Amino acid sequence: MSRVAKKPIQMPKGVDFSVTASHVTVKGPKGTLSLAKPVGVEFKLDDGVLLELGRDQAKHPLAERVSRFTNHYAAVSGAAKGRMQNIGAVDMRYPNGFALRPKAAGQS
Repeated sequence: MSRVAKKPIQMPKGVDFSVTASHVTVKGPKGTLSLAKPVGVEFKLDDGVLLELGRDQAKHPLAERVSRFTNHYAAVSGAAKGRMQNIGAVDMRYPNGFALRPKAAGQS
């Protein structure tokens, strides 16, 4: 598991950071930035595969799921050889594993 994700971020002096149930807000000398908290995290990889990580949870943090993905992706892609182009999404929202979904019809 990554130890970087567990380290606190040091805010500069004069910057206030707040988190509510629906928003993350940062106020500083140059202004205010408020963003809605994402429901789930998804990434589109260079090979077109959608990586679904879901919500950050204390019991199963995103860093743990990303680590699990990177550990298994090379093994899965090696075992699947020519069939990797058929994978449309990797669902990492499970606590102990993952699911692969084929590409939808017409998806490149």
